[in-house]
Amino acid sequence: MNSGRVADLLSAERLSEGARVHYSPDTRPDELIFKLCDDGFWQDAITVASCTLPPREAVWWACVCARKMASIAENPAEMLALESAETWVYKPSEDHRKKAFEFAQASDPCRAGGLCAFAATFNDCKIPLVDGSEVELDKGVFSGMVSGAVMMAASDAGPEQVFKRFKRFIESAGDIANGGGGRMADMEE
Repeated sequence: MNSGRVADLLSAERLSEGARVHYSPDTRPDELIFKLCDDGFWQDAITVASCTLPPREAVWWACVCARKMASIAENPAEMLALESAETWVYKPSEDHRKKAFEFAQASDPCRAGGLCAFAATFNDCKIPLVDGSEVELDKGVFSGMVSGAVMMAASDAGPEQVFKRFKRFIESAGDIANGGGGRMADMEE
C-alpha cells in the first residue's frame, strides 16, 4: 500500500462516522486499514484500499474480486465489461481504455463488471470530450467505482460469506500492493 500519509489520499469525510475515530492525517494508509479491519469497519477499509492502490492496480483488484462472483458469468455484457477492464490492466493503452468504455456503457453500470470497466476508463480521473477537451473528475469517483465493485463482489455470495470475503479482499489488495497478483484461488465459493 502507499507508504505516504493517509491525508494525502483521502479525507476523513470519506469514512463512516464510526470509523473516523481511527483517522489521523499522518497515519500510513496500511495502518489505518488494519485498524479499521480490527474494529470491523470493512467497508471503510475497502474505501481506503481503493484510494491507496495506484489506478492500474486498483482496477486489477476490482477485477480479481469481481471474478469471485458466481453471478458474473451469467451476464454476458458484464463479463465482456470485466474482460475489457482486465485487458486495459494488462496493456493500459488508449485503445483499450476506449474499448473498456464501450463495454462499460453496454453493461449495467450498477454491477461489478461495469464498474471495473468504468474504473479502467476513468483511471486518470478525466473524461475526454468529443471536441478533444477533458473534464476532471473528483478522485473519489474513481475510487468509488473500485470500492463499489469490490463490495458488490463481497456481497454476491450471501450474508454468511460477506465478512469472510471482506477479509480476503483486503488481503488481496495487500498482496497486489506488494507486487503480487492478488489471486484468491483457495477462497470458498
